[in-house]
Amino acid sequence: MPKVDAIYIFCGNQACHESWSKDWPKIRGVFISIKPICESLKKVAGECDHDSIPMSFVPKQTMTKGATGSDEKSLDQLPPSYMHSAAKNSQLWEVPLTITGDNDPQLAGLTGRIKVEIDGRGWQRMATLMLKVGHFNQAEELYNELLENASNDRDRAHIYHILAMMKTAQGKYPEAIKFYEESLEIHRKTLREDDISLANTYNNIGVVYNNMDEYSKALEFYEKSHKIQAISLPKNHPDLAFPYNWLGRIYRSMKEYSKALSYFQKSISIREQALPEKHPNRAVTYSDIGDVHRLMGDHEKALGFHKKALNIQENVKCNPLECATTYMNLGEPYREMKDYTTALTYYQKGLKICEDKLAKSRPDSAIIYHNTSKLYFSTQKYSTVMKYVLQAVEIGQ
Repeated sequence: MPKVDAIYIFCGNQACHESWSKDWPKIRGVFISIKPICESLKKVAGECDHDSIPMSFVPKQTMTKGATGSDEKSLDQLPPSYMHSAAKNSQLWEVPLTITGDNDPQLAGLTGRIKVEIDGRGWQRMATLMLKVGHFNQAEELYNELLENASNDRDRAHIYHILAMMKTAQGKYPEAIKFYEESLEIHRKTLREDDISLANTYNNIGVVYNNMDEYSKALEFYEKSHKIQAISLPKNHPDLAFPYNWLGRIYRSMKEYSKALSYFQKSISIREQALPEKHPNRAVTYSDIGDVHRLMGDHEKALGFHKKALNIQENVKCNPLECATTYMNLGEPYREMKDYTTALTYYQKGLKICEDKLAKSRPDSAIIYHNTSKLYFSTQKYSTVMKYVLQAVEIGQ
């Protein structure tokens, strides 16, 4: 491999690579974190005369064999097929990245999927990928590196916004608020308070305060978002449905069910006019309306709206977690009606999706485990109740 200057191994299990990697002088180390790789790349880039440094993803099975014999040959035949970036002199530079094993259908499929689903370039694309698959620590390292090297306020504001969304997903709400405020502070240098681009940030801050049960603060930011959008958008623009939906949820949390229902009805009125009949966003609002009817004691109406939502979600591509919420919401009226067999069917469907899609440390998971424990308590299966209660408590701690 005469053209290879350095090899980096990024793996969560350092021990399995440390022995054989010592036999390869070009291997700079086995890393479990992104930041030291970036620091090392800066030094390596400075030592080289060329502006771009080829990098390679090598299949795990090749590395674990020690890369001898035929494996060594395969390392000399790395076909270029991807782009990534390396740090040089405290800046990010675009460099070619190569992938081995193009005949591996799983690897080829994964690469193609990343290209389709993950926006951005270089380390930004890698950070987005880490965030999307729930590897929050690695994502944060990469975003902090990008933040340090950001060349303008616009990029910095965007990264703060992404970090805030990540902290919200982790349930680290005070940190999320802090990052949203950093983003807002930058935007306010050049934008008016009622600029349409700020509406989403105000809405997201409202979501965080809602999750913290600080309802008056949540209302303040939801109303700010709604006021901006009401001024800037046509009367029946689909985006106007979002603040109505969030206002409905906050009043539902405050147990003001009539107010909640009125906002959900405003939301669905817009969505029914502006969106196709089978649009996933219509399903979300139908399920919200169903939940309010349940809380008001009207189980028949609740079931009708939840089934209307499910009829959309089971037949179109949608966020699986939204479908899981509908399953859980549909199980609740059956539980309250003491139809425990039907309730359990829907709970199990929702629980399976959530366990497949959510990190077990997510606050959403704690809520799901808590709700599931209520069902088993109703059926007097107390050992199963304790199982789910303890899982919820573990997340809460």
